[in-house]
Formats: sequence, structure tokens, C-alpha cells
Amino acid sequence: MKSAKAAIEAGFERWALALYRRPRVTLLVLAALTGFFLFQMPRLDFDTSSESLLHADDPYRLAYDRFREDFGQDRNIILGITGPNIFSSEFLGRLQALHREIEETVPHVKRVKSLVTARHVTGENDFLHVGELLESWPEEPMDMGQLRQQVMENPFYRNFLISEDGDLTAIVIETDAVIASAPASNDEVLAGFSDDAPAGKTGSGASDTEERFIGAPEIREIVDAVTRLIPRYQAPDFQIRFSGSPVVVDLFNRAVATDMTRCALYTLVVITLAMGLLFRRVSGVCLPLIVVTASVISALGIMAMAGVKIKIMTAILPVFILCVGVADSVHVLTIFFREYRPGASRAEAVAHAMGHSGLPVLLTSLTTAAGLLSFSFAEISAIGEMGIFSAVGVFMALFYTICLLPPLLALLPLRPGRASAGHSRAMDRVLSGLARFATTHPKKIVAGGVFLMILSLALLPRLRYVDHVLNYFSDRMQVKHDMVYIDRELRGIISFEVIVDTNRENGLHEPDQLRRIDDAARQVKAESAAMGPEFAVAKIFSLTDVVKEINQALHNDDPAFYTIPEERRLVAQELLLFENSGSDELEPVVDTTFSKTRVSIKVPWLDSVGLYRLSEQIRRVFEITFAGHADTSLTGMSLILARTLPATLSSMEQSYLLAAVVISVLMVLLAGDIRIGLLAMFPNLLPILAVMGALAAANIHLDMTVLMIGSIAIGLVVDDTMHFIHHFRRHLDRVGDPAAAVRLTLLGAGRALLITTLVLAGGFLALTAATMPHMVRFGLLLTLVLVLALAADFILAPALMVLTAKKPPVPHYEIITPVPVQKDEPPDRKTGTHD
Repeated sequence: MKSAKAAIEAGFERWALALYRRPRVTLLVLAALTGFFLFQMPRLDFDTSSESLLHADDPYRLAYDRFREDFGQDRNIILGITGPNIFSSEFLGRLQALHREIEETVPHVKRVKSLVTARHVTGENDFLHVGELLESWPEEPMDMGQLRQQVMENPFYRNFLISEDGDLTAIVIETDAVIASAPASNDEVLAGFSDDAPAGKTGSGASDTEERFIGAPEIREIVDAVTRLIPRYQAPDFQIRFSGSPVVVDLFNRAVATDMTRCALYTLVVITLAMGLLFRRVSGVCLPLIVVTASVISALGIMAMAGVKIKIMTAILPVFILCVGVADSVHVLTIFFREYRPGASRAEAVAHAMGHSGLPVLLTSLTTAAGLLSFSFAEISAIGEMGIFSAVGVFMALFYTICLLPPLLALLPLRPGRASAGHSRAMDRVLSGLARFATTHPKKIVAGGVFLMILSLALLPRLRYVDHVLNYFSDRMQVKHDMVYIDRELRGIISFEVIVDTNRENGLHEPDQLRRIDDAARQVKAESAAMGPEFAVAKIFSLTDVVKEINQALHNDDPAFYTIPEERRLVAQELLLFENSGSDELEPVVDTTFSKTRVSIKVPWLDSVGLYRLSEQIRRVFEITFAGHADTSLTGMSLILARTLPATLSSMEQSYLLAAVVISVLMVLLAGDIRIGLLAMFPNLLPILAVMGALAAANIHLDMTVLMIGSIAIGLVVDDTMHFIHHFRRHLDRVGDPAAAVRLTLLGAGRALLITTLVLAGGFLALTAATMPHMVRFGLLLTLVLVLALAADFILAPALMVLTAKKPPVPHYEIITPVPVQKDEPPDRKTGTHD
């Protein structure tokens, strides 16, 4: 093991010298590579939609895509409008003007629904007229009291276009599901095979224009157009609130873009200040900044080349890479500036720094990447991409550290440093005190750590998973309050979609099939209400609503005939009359052969746990109701959100296990001792468990972001432990005394560990400047874990080493004597110790 380590360290020295002797060629190649990645970055786009959480081949996403191709969107923009009297000429006149202007000016809109154009079915004998509720107004006088009664008594309008108390009316903007794009150029041929392309729209049979699902650019156009209209109509007696899933997606996209830039800039400021305090020279600030900036550019460039969009989880990528990547440079430069003294060879200082720090930097990069790559198997694509491209960033930081620093150090006009540069007597006293405390009371420290771990494990079962879209918005955001208000007044603004497939042409003309839809709808309402008021389903749209409306209209609008006809031929005739009336209202409800239909179940905007519970209830009801009569399947945006619960929990379970196993193996390899390697995992796992236990004790729920912290943190905190063990083993081989080896390790590597942890903590704290609360939570919790992990490495890890490390079998002077000083750390002239 020792010979292998020596060989690797010698290899790093030779590599550094090779690049040091060819600085201009090396820098030219690296500049070209970084420039290439920079050129790719404008292709990066944002996608925070619910379906983007899932992989393109996920069965839930494929089913949702098929639904959108067959029936259109289930995601609408909703304007909730209130006033002193909705049923007044002034209010309805303004509503009509706003409705018409939306139809005329807002792009990518399929249809707009409001009281102005609400479906109004009338009949006489065998004649059926399907018109608009207010089509004859304002040309003809209208009895507003009668209009109010007509609206409030119509079950189709309630909780859709009008609230149950009649105090809020809605304009529902249904966007296009699929849009046509320009013909593909030769460079864009492969774009047809992207995740956003609807099935069957590409290949040799493709038309001159390509089709794709509506995306972030179109949603932004729609939201911008509606946003421009609202101030022109907003008035004290015409209050407009703005919500719906497209609004949420657009806000996420904008906030993610803003937060990425803002937090990355704040992190760069933190790194600049930290490097200035540590090295106290311009080169010590500029070199790490060059390395981490190139790493971020390269990682994002590779992400753009892969066609992967920025999502809610991956918004923290730049900050993460900046924080993690700078640690590599710090460890190398700390040794270099200490070795490069007056009269010393700069080339030898570079080689020694790379040989000394290369192996631990490599291993810590591997452990960090291992923790991150454990996400790559996640069923949630946003989590998988976070892991993959964070790991890419870590490797790029390693690459630029070992490739950029030697040529830059060769060309920059550097002055040799003083022997005491970078050292602080106050810091030495603190580190010596920690070493003395850890080596004097090792049993008490380990016992305290074991007690804390047992307590944390006991608290973990109290943790609950709650992932609600509201938690991603700040209370300062008006859209959050609008969403809550409209959702409450209309008793839900999102929906589950049930597809009922009879598997035969005109199968939906059968009264029995329609009655089964009605029975299932009533049962869903009853069982959801039994689950609790927050689950209660108040509105379900289906083909049966249309059939019952037609039947009532053809019987002189008698409410007693708001039923499904008993005979198949009557159902077929009524639907034919409806189609011949010129209305297109059947298009988004049933397919052209009347074999398959959608049932839209409007539900409150619950957290993913609540949506999952409700989805399982709805699925069970429809499967039982249609067993042996038709096939049923559940889909819709709400199901995508509900899908995140089992997918996230399953993914995190695999991730935690995989990260722990891989990192434990790497720790054993570094320590060269199975027992010490496994014991060293104790101070790495304890901070994570302690923070999770504290969350449980404080009754703070887990969400998707918080769940990721464990796997990310274990890859980060193990870095310091690896550096500690690496240096501890070297010093133990020299001095033969574990307590002395601990002191030398903390006085030497401890300085770099302290600084890198402070940089990491400060960098992640920059996330608190984000507008999205999930990024703030991520930054705060990860910072807390890092600080606790540093304390564990300075106190718990030394205590463990003192209790478990075996002394070398030979006196220490027999080891120290033959070791040339220039091949290892020279004695510190100030302290007289080896660093």
C-alpha cells in the first residue's frame, strides 16, 4: 500500500513538472477547451414543469404525453376575478372586454372560457342549439337576477366558472398542447428525437413542419401577454388574481435563472474574500477563481451539449461546483506557497505541492463524485441530473486543478513567501487546544458521539415527507397568495385525468358505460370527502355532463331530465345533434370514434403525499367500477406530482446506501486499514444523522431538496476526513505516537481543512440570497452539516485514531532519520514542527 501511494505521489510530481515546463502550450489548449464549453452555454434552457421531474421514458410521463396528444392540455391559466356584484352590467361588460382581448392578443391559446362564452344548451323538439351564455348580451336587455339564478343552478358552471358563493368568477385560458415549429435544418435533424417531441411526429414520415409539446418559451409568451393585460382592467370593483400551473412553471423558470446568477456571484465574492484572508496575495485569490470558473463553464457547457435543461434541483449547480472545486486549489496552493520561499526552486515547489496533495485531492474528488453519482439512478430525472452534472463539475475542478495550476504558477510573476506566510499563532493555539482535548479525553468523546448517534436514530422515524409547490414560493410572492385564494374559492385548480377506453367503436354510446362514469364520479366525491375536507373533490368533468345537458335541453329544460337516457340509440342521437350544432366542446373530451374518453377530476392543490393518497383512491374506484367493462388509466399533471413521492423515497434509499458503500471502500483504501477506514465513517455519518434528528425533533418536514442533502453531504464531509487520515498516517509513521501525530496533523492539514470548510459553508450560505425558499433551506442545512462535520473531524476523528491506531513496530527515530526533508514537508521555522 505504501509503495503504491509513493508511486502515485511521484506520478503527480512528474505530471506537474511536465506541464510546468510547457506552460504556454498547455494554457493554449486549456483556454481553447474552456472557450468551446463557453460557446455551448447559450443553448442552456430552463424547464421546471412537473413532467420534467420524470425521465423521458418513465411510464407515467409517456402516458401523460399520449394523453396530451389525444385530448390536449390539462393545465390552464386561471384569472380569478372578484367585485361587489359579479352579476351587474358594468362588471360583465368589463369581463367580456377582457375575455375578447385575451382571445385576440394572447398567443398559443386554444380556447378561453368564462361566463361570457360559457356553454349554454337549449332545445326544442328535435332541434338543439349550443351557444354562449351571454351571446345576445348586451344587444338585448337581460334580467340580472334571472341570470344569476341560471348560473348558480347550472352544475357545469359551479366551481369552474363561478365559486359556490357567487363571489368569484373565473376566466380559464386553455393553452395549446402541441405547437408547430419551423422545418428542421440539417443541424437540427436530431432535435426531433428530443424529450419534448410528441410520439409519431418525427422520422421519415414527418411533415414539412415539426411538432412538439408547448415549452418554457411559449409559456413565457403567454404569461407575459396576460400580465400586460391585467393592469389595464384591474380596478377596485374588478380585482384580478392570477394563477394556474403555467403561471407557476413560468415563475419557477424566472426565479431559477435569477437565483443561479445571483447566488453564483455571491459565492464568488465569498471565495475571493476567503482566499485573500488565507493567502494574502493576489495570485492566491486569482488562481482558485480561474480554476473554479473554468470548472463551472465546462460543466454547464457539457450540460448544454447533452440537451439537459436547468430544473429546480439543478439550479444550485454553479454554487455547488464553485464551493467544492475551490477546495482542490486550496490544498495544492497551501503547500506551494509554504514551499516557495526565498532561495527555493519554484519548479520543485510546484512538484512537491502536487505530489503531496494530488492523491488526497484525487480521492476526495472520487468520494464527492461517488456521493453525487449515487443520484444518477434516481427515478426523478431532476435528481439524477443534479448528481451527474455535479459530479461532472467535481471532475472538471480536479482536471483544471492539476492541469491549470502548474503552467499558471510557471508564468505568473510570483514572489517567494515568508516562512510564516499563511500561518496564524491564534489559529495554531486553537488547533493545538483541539488536539490536546481530543487526545486527552478520547473515550468520553467517542461515548458522547455514540450517544448522539443513538439519539438521532431514535428520532428519525418521526420525520415526515411533505413536498408542496407552495413551499417553493416565498410568502412575499403575490402569486402564492393568489394561488391559495383561487384554489380555495374554486375548490381546486389542478386535476387528475382518468382515461376510460371501451376498446370498441361507439362504445361510449352505451348508457351502461356512461352510468359507470357517473357512479365512479359520485364515489370519488364521497370517498375523497371522507378522507378529510382538504381532500374533498368538488368538480368532475366528463362526457356524461354533456349528455345530461343535452337530454335536459331536449325536454324543455326540465331538471328532472338531467339524466343519462336509457337507450343506446338516444345517446347516439343526442351526441350527433350536439356535434352538428357546430360546437367543438366534445373535441377535448372524447376521441373521434367514441371509444375513449377522459374524466377530469378537479382537486385541491395538495402536497405530493396528499396527491399520492388521493390518486390511489381514484385509481381504485375506477378500476373496480369498470372491471370487465372497460380499461381505465390515471394520468395528468397531478399524477406526475403524486409520482414524486414514491420515486423520491425509493431513489434516496438507493442513493444513501450506494454512497455509503462506495465511500466506505474508498476510505478503507486510503487508510490502508479496514478497521480504521470503517471507523472513520463514524464522524462522517454522525453530522448528517444529527441534523436529520434535529429536523425530526423540531417537526420540520422533509421535501425533495432536503432529502438530497444526505448523499451530497456525505460526499463532501468525507473529504476532510480523508485529508485528516492521509496526513495522520504519514505523521504516525514518522513519530510513532498517535497523540503527537494528531497534533501535527491539525497544525498542518488542519489549517487547510478549516479554511476549505469555511469557504464551503460561506459559499452555500450564499444560497440564502435566493428568492426560492427551497434553495435557502438547502444552503442553511448543508452549511450546518459541514460545520458539524468539521467539528467531528477536529474532535471525534482524532479521538478515534488515538484509541484505534496501532503504533509502528519500530522506534520513530529509525523512520525519521532517512527521510529527506526536501521530499516532504520541511520543518516550520516558527513552530519547529512538520506540517
